[in-house]
Amino acid sequence: WHSEMTQHRDEEERDEADMLAKLAGSLPPSVSSIIFDNTLNDYSFSELATILEAAGRQSTNKKVSESLLFVGQKKGSFHSIAVCNSPHLGADSWRKFFGLLGRSPEQLSSSYPLQSLKVLDLSGNNLGDLMSSLVLKLSLDKESGCSLERLDLSSNNIRQGSHVALVLCGYVNRYRHNSGAGIAMKDSWKTPLDYLNLGSNDLKSGELALEVTALLANNALSLKSLDLSNNGIVGQGS
Repeated sequence: WHSEMTQHRDEEERDEADMLAKLAGSLPPSVSSIIFDNTLNDYSFSELATILEAAGRQSTNKKVSESLLFVGQKKGSFHSIAVCNSPHLGADSWRKFFGLLGRSPEQLSSSYPLQSLKVLDLSGNNLGDLMSSLVLKLSLDKESGCSLERLDLSSNNIRQGSHVALVLCGYVNRYRHNSGAGIAMKDSWKTPLDYLNLGSNDLKSGELALEVTALLANNALSLKSLDLSNNGIVGQGS
């Protein structure tokens, strides 16, 4: 009896998650922002990514299953998406979602329906250093085509942040600054990203905190706003 009840409950949750994902996909084009605050389970998040990808393929005249078609949304119509306070979501689902933001060697796809997204709030998801670096790398890579202007990675347990630090340094060395000559590159490229929130990640005096401090010295990151609050960084005052 207990097993049957558990199975029934799981089926109900799966149906609800499926409905939620498809509802998000059927929003009219006038809706440009959507927020999932501790709302999605791992299945519904993966299903949402599948529906978004299907809509992208549809917009490029490729066949997709009728059960996955968007009713109203068109490729790139979302301006802002928030998937926050959902630490239970799995790494595979996150990678699938990140793959919709732009091209990357790690996640090849036939469509990138969120490539023109401007604002992404991923706060409170406990992504960790590696997963946070994957989405940041997309936003700092000219070849990805990612258009993010605001990225919130606060409260994601980045801590030492060696992977995130490597991404930031890679961007600066490749596009912004000639480390050997110590001068800005003549034909530099500037990422569309101008706001990055790394607050509440327990950075303290780890590798990421040290690298960011050094990069800020000559504005190598080209950001308009960088939030490092509530990290216990010495001299931060918070």
